[in-house]
Order: sequence, then C-alpha cells, then structure tokens
Amino acid sequence: MKSLLDRKPGYDARTFAEAQALIEDGLELDFVLGLYPDDAAWLAPMLGLSGALAATYTAEQPSYFFEASLKNRFLAAAREAAQPVTAAPTLPAAPAPAPFARVRTAFAGASVVASAAAVGILTLGFVTAGDAVPGDWNYTFKRANERLDYALSRGDDRVGVQLKQAQARVYEIQKLSSRGDLSEGDLARLEKEARSLADQAQAHEIDEVTKAELRSLDALTVAVLDAAAAHNPALEPAVATTKKTVSDAVAASVGETSEVTPVTPVASPTATPGPDATPTP
Repeated sequence: MKSLLDRKPGYDARTFAEAQALIEDGLELDFVLGLYPDDAAWLAPMLGLSGALAATYTAEQPSYFFEASLKNRFLAAAREAAQPVTAAPTLPAAPAPAPFARVRTAFAGASVVASAAAVGILTLGFVTAGDAVPGDWNYTFKRANERLDYALSRGDDRVGVQLKQAQARVYEIQKLSSRGDLSEGDLARLEKEARSLADQAQAHEIDEVTKAELRSLDALTVAVLDAAAAHNPALEPAVATTKKTVSDAVAASVGETSEVTPVTPVASPTATPGPDATPTP
C-alpha cells in the first residue's frame, strides 16, 4: 500500500495537471497550449473534455420546487415579522418536491461543494509551491508558475527569469541529495535550464550585475554537486557531466572562453667549456 501511495506522477500527468491549473487560474486554452507546443496535440482534447465537464457542473441549477419552497418560506417569515404575534396567519403548505427534483438539488449542492474544494486545493498548491521539489504533490504548481513567468517576460527580463529557474534547480538538487532522493533526471533538468539560460543570455545584452550572478551560479552549482557526489558516489559520472555543462553555459553567457594559451618552452643556455688552464711552474 505504501508503494502505491509513494508513486510519482509521470510526465504526461504532470504536464496535464500544470496546463489544467493554468486554465482554472483564468488563462485561455489557446494561450496554455502555446506554452506546451510539443504536447498540444494530446493536451487539446483532454483540456477540452475537462472544460466541458466543468461547464456542465457549473450550469446545473437548483430545481424549481426548491426555489419555490424557499421563496414561500422567506415571504412567510417576512409577513410574520411585520404582523403582531397574536395575528398569526395560516400559511398554505409548501408543495413537496418530487423525488427527481431532490436528486437534482443534491447533485447541484454536491457540485458547489466540489468546486469550492477544487478552488481551495488550487490556492493551497500555488501558495505552498515555492519550496517544492520533484516528487512533492505541489511541484506541478511550481512548474506551472515558472512557465507562466517565462511566457509573460519580455526582452532582457527573460534572462533574469531563466536565471532564477536555474538557481531553483540547484536548490532542488541540494534538498533531494540531503534526502537521498537525487536521480540523474534531476541533474538532466538542471542541464536543460543551463542551456536555455545560455541561449537567452547570448540573445540579449546583459549587464555586469547579471554576469556576476551567472558566475555565482557556477560556483554554487560546483559546491552543491560536489556535496551530492560525496553523498552518492554512484552519481559521480553524471555529476561531472552536469558541472561541465553548467560551467560551459555560464562561460558562453558572460562571453568568456576556456581556451588555454600554449606556453612555448624556452631553451636554457648551455655553458661552453673554456680552454684548459696551463699549469704554471
């Protein structure tokens, strides 16, 4: 039973949950599909179906009999409050709702409760997603927030957004390593962020402050990955690859090269023996 509860969602499930969360947050379907160009083909019908189901639940209204009974009771209470206590009017009995109307009323109430619960879960997920790591229930909301921030950024601001996301991957690796849950997939996720950061930095002009932040990202990555490799020696080859990828991406972002200038050897002078001294008698 514990293994069933500890299962992590797959890529398709996480992607669908992110897209559904963005739509429920008020974004249009076409805009959300634009954030997932590689998955739009299978996401579109699933998001359309979930939207149709949500619209059906929302459109369900209380029954006519329920509204009539509530209205009669409200008017009766108003008349009773306006008249003296001794003159209690005799009210006609409210019509009993039909069995089917009761079912519809119960269904409408259940849909309202379910909608309120869904809104509460979404709000809690977005609020608590800042410190989430892969495997946590609210990590999907964190990734959805990052995709939204990246989509709304423009120009040089996109470099800063990408830099923050790369830093977030480093802190996730640190936390996962301390828990013993670090995997090669987490390292590959950092490599992908680093390459995207290099592409954005080379496409825009960055100032010296951003270059300093990029160099600090390289130093932070080396320190965190060295500690991760010491904690899990089996990941040392993958850690070495990730460190090199991040260092190369930072060097390309700040416009530095790692070329080493060859040193030309200089021959040392050779002492020339002088003529033998002639002994003087």
